[in-house]
Amino acid sequence: MKYFGDIAEDALIYFSFNTNAADGSSVTYTGGVVEVYKDDATGTETTTGVTVSKDHDDLVGAHIVKIDTADAFYAVGADYNVVLDGATIDGQTVDAFIGSFSIENRSQIVSEISAAALDSIWDEVIEGTITARQAKRLMLSVLTGKSGGGGGATLTFQDMADSKPRISATVDANGNRTAVGTRDGT
Repeated sequence: MKYFGDIAEDALIYFSFNTNAADGSSVTYTGGVVEVYKDDATGTETTTGVTVSKDHDDLVGAHIVKIDTADAFYAVGADYNVVLDGATIDGQTVDAFIGSFSIENRSQIVSEISAAALDSIWDEVIEGTITARQAKRLMLSVLTGKSGGGGGATLTFQDMADSKPRISATVDANGNRTAVGTRDGT
């Protein structure tokens, strides 16, 4: 059985499955239905939103399923199993799980964090008066911004836009920082 991922609410899912005879050759199935179960519920399966293209594009035994999760049955925070129920394949009745998916159930905690909560995290003071947001800007200037004054007594690191120095430091003859003057994370 394949896991098709943690999808967005009201998304379309496309997946394929194969049916084979006992000798391994491709065969179609007759009868049966593709159903979807929500979480571990029994007796509440649905075919709503399920479309099956049997023997897709005249490929015997190769089937494509489309599930439209816009119906109210499909809810955020749930897991779903897709089942081929009561199909006849090579003269045998077959019930088989053919796939599973979830709807916004693996990233739910992250999606519940509001923009205000994220701002408060980034605006938390982490050392002295420097916030996490300012520290990120300072680090970016040193790691990826332009620098100036190499070989001289004052070394500077620019912001990403190259519009202002974020850090200026005094260095000795060996290039070691002996003092930091500017730390502008704004």
